[in-house]
Amino acid sequence: MCDNGVRYIHTQEQAKAELERQRQMAKARRARRLERTAAGHETARITKQNRIQNDLFHIDNITDAHKIAKIRLAQKERDLECSAEERDDVLNKIHERYYAPHVFSLMSFRLKELDAEFCDLQIREQQWPEPLPDVKPMYKKCVTQIHTLARNIVCASCGCIHHDISEFKTVPDSFEHLRRLQIPLDVDIPFDFSCGIDHLDQNRILIDKLGITIDNQIRLYRYCYN
Repeated sequence: MCDNGVRYIHTQEQAKAELERQRQMAKARRARRLERTAAGHETARITKQNRIQNDLFHIDNITDAHKIAKIRLAQKERDLECSAEERDDVLNKIHERYYAPHVFSLMSFRLKELDAEFCDLQIREQQWPEPLPDVKPMYKKCVTQIHTLARNIVCASCGCIHHDISEFKTVPDSFEHLRRLQIPLDVDIPFDFSCGIDHLDQNRILIDKLGITIDNQIRLYRYCYN
């Protein structure tokens, strides 16, 4: 070793000795560090214990844990009793609902209905596909309905066009309420609105000519008639 603290190693034995020395020094440092850590933990434990003992409001943890356990056990027993009562109540309600005599009779009646419906379904499945209906009456009915609606019927009051004669009321030209369609004399109509029926034209009653039948009957849509 020179004066400045530097070690010079020339042989393998010196190297081994130097490694062993460094291991011993590191081991000693670890031992001292562990001793200081243990001493610090012990000091902290003693300090905490002294602080707890000197605290007037400190509660014994063990005693408190026993009390909490007893309280929880008592609460659990009460919960079990309540659960048993609720379970008995539910069982009684189920018994009253599903085991009463009228319920049995109703269920048996319903089962018979289901059996009958199931038998009917099986018969229909066996007979499927069912024969098609006769198309001639259907065609005749369709043509008749088309001819019934294939016409324009005009309302003499509002002039709207409809096709179903059942939606109209046929009134004579002397129908009293036709006077509601009278045009006052002071109102000028810039076209000839005469319908060809003398007493209606003389009273200036404005109706649609297409709403008049061949025999001078007046057709009114049911809303206008009402």
